[in-house]
Amino acid sequence: MLLRFSHATGFGPTDIFHALSWPVFLLIIIVSAFALIKERLLKANRKSGLSDDVQFRPRPLLTKAETLFLEALEKVTPPHIRIYTQVPLIALVDVVADDLSTRMSNYNRIDRKCVDFVLIDPQTGAVRKVVELDDRSHDRPDRQDRDELVDTVLGRAGIPVVHCKTQAAYDPAKLRGMIEEV
Repeated sequence: MLLRFSHATGFGPTDIFHALSWPVFLLIIIVSAFALIKERLLKANRKSGLSDDVQFRPRPLLTKAETLFLEALEKVTPPHIRIYTQVPLIALVDVVADDLSTRMSNYNRIDRKCVDFVLIDPQTGAVRKVVELDDRSHDRPDRQDRDELVDTVLGRAGIPVVHCKTQAAYDPAKLRGMIEEV
């Protein structure tokens, strides 16, 4: 037996909704909404570019040695000067070169370098001095190369940089003398 539906009988999409009870129709709407929300959340996670299996934990901004030094530095720094820590080197200088390739090459060499402490005049925003805290790792050849690069970049930019060896305690007079021209 063949079933025939005639267009003349007026059967259409709205007839399906009449056949369904309103709770089933409501359930379909809710499930569709959840699926849409889930898809948008997944798309947002993909936009970040982060893997789902990677976790992140906070870590201190400063080591214990850097914290001790910062406390000593704060005691001898003039009140009109602000101290910033872990500042990207590229935030302190502009790379200027006529050739784009040269500019980008030098930018990339310093892009991921940070300096330990930056003394700033808050009125002008001018960098007064950079202070590098040198622990035992600065005795390694790779760290010496890094220090030389940072010193050269800051020197060419006219920003004074001083190095201080890590110590158990700091003599305020010596520390004050090190940063006196701020």
